[in-house]
Amino acid sequence: MVATNSVGNAGELLFAALDGGDMEESNEVLDGHPESVDARDEELRVPLHYAADCADLETFQRILRLNRTLMDAQDKFGFTPLLVSVMAGNLEVLESLIEQGAQLDLLDRDGHSAVHWAVVCGQLDVLIALQRHGAPIALADVHGAHPLHYATVRSALEEEVPPYRAEAVLHVLLRHGAQLECADVDGRTPLLWAASDGNLPAFRSLVQTGANRFSVDRDRLGVLHCAASHGYVEILREMISLMTGQKGAMTVDAKDRNSDTPLFYAATFGHFECAKLLLDKGANVNQTDKRIRTAAHCAAAKGQLRILKLLRQFGASFSLQNYRGDLPFHEAVQTGLKDVIEWFLDIDPNFVSAPNFCGRTPLHLAASKGDIELVVLLCTRGAQINALMMHKMAQLENAQSEEERTKRGRELALELTVIQQATLCAVSTLREIV
Repeated sequence: MVATNSVGNAGELLFAALDGGDMEESNEVLDGHPESVDARDEELRVPLHYAADCADLETFQRILRLNRTLMDAQDKFGFTPLLVSVMAGNLEVLESLIEQGAQLDLLDRDGHSAVHWAVVCGQLDVLIALQRHGAPIALADVHGAHPLHYATVRSALEEEVPPYRAEAVLHVLLRHGAQLECADVDGRTPLLWAASDGNLPAFRSLVQTGANRFSVDRDRLGVLHCAASHGYVEILREMISLMTGQKGAMTVDAKDRNSDTPLFYAATFGHFECAKLLLDKGANVNQTDKRIRTAAHCAAAKGQLRILKLLRQFGASFSLQNYRGDLPFHEAVQTGLKDVIEWFLDIDPNFVSAPNFCGRTPLHLAASKGDIELVVLLCTRGAQINALMMHKMAQLENAQSEEERTKRGRELALELTVIQQATLCAVSTLREIV
C-alpha cells in the first residue's frame, strides 16, 4: 500500500489506517492532511477504494466530499469504489455512491459489472439493491459470460457463500428477467455451465424457468456431453428423465461436431457411473465418430481398464479399426500401460501382431517409443519381428528424397537397435519361463 504520487507519507498513513479498519486514525490523518485522499497505491487504488471496502459510512462520505472527482476512479484492475463496495457487501456505502451519482454500468478490465461481482461474491442484499436501482444484468464479460452463467457454477462463487444463498442469488436473476439463452464466446448457455459444474439445483431451476434443455455449444456439445465429460451422473440421470417420451428429442447417442457421443466422453475420462448409466439407457457401445473411433478406442488411449471391461460387458467390439486401421489395442500400446495391454492379449492373442492400414504393428509402435520393456512383453507374447522390419524397409525404399531417405534410415537404425536389445531380453525371459 505504498503511495506512488507526491502525496507521500500522508497517503501511506491513510491507506494503512483504512486497511486496518482504524477509523479514528483515518480521520486524524484527514484532519491534518486532507490532500491524502488523492494518493494512489501500487495498484492505483485511492483511499476511496479502501473506504468502500471497510470504512463506516461517515468516514467514507468525508473522503468522498474531499474529492468527488475520484468517485468513479479505477485501479489497475478496473475496479471502482462502487465495485469494491459490491464485493465487500458494504450496502450503506453502495447506496451512498448511487445517490451521489456513481456510474452503475462501469466494468472492470475483464468486463465484469457490479451484478457480476454481486453474484460471484454471493452478496444477495447488494444484488437486490442493484436490481432496485436498475443495474444492467445482461452485460457480458470478456468471455461472453453473463452474471447468470456464474450463478450456476459453484466453483465460481467465493468459498464462504453457502448453497442456500447461491440458490437465492440465481432466483433473483431469474425473477428479474435474466436471459436464459445468453451464450458465452463458446456458445455455451447457463444450462450448459450448470451441467458442466454438476449443479443439479441450478440445472433444475433453469429448466423449470424455461431454459432450452437441448441447447448445444459451437462444438455441438449438449447437456449429456458436458455432464458425462465431468462425471456428473445426477445431471445425466435428470436429463435422460427429461428426454423420456419426448418426440424428436436428443438421444443418449447425441453427436457433437466430431460425431462423438456422451459415451465417448465418459469413457475417455474414466467416469464409470456415467458410462454405465448411458449404456443402461441404450447408448450404442460400438458407435463410431468421424475418425471411425469407438468409445473403446478412447478408453484404451487413456488406459481406462475399468471402462474397457464395462464396454466389453455391453458387447463392445475390440476388432473395429479407426481411419488409420488402428484397433483399440494399438491405442493401448501407445499408452505403454502393461496391465491394459495384457488384458487385451488375454482376450485375443492375435492382437499382438495386428497391422494397421500403414502396416504398423503393435511392435512397431513400441519400438518407435523406445520402450524396450514393452517390446519384450510383445515378443514374449508372439509378436512377429519380420513384419516390422519389412514395413520399415519398404518405407526406406519408397522415400522420395535424399533427406527423407536419411531420416527413414536413422529411424530404422534406432528401431533395429531397440528390437535387437528387446529380442535378447525376450529370449532370456522365455528361457527363464521354460
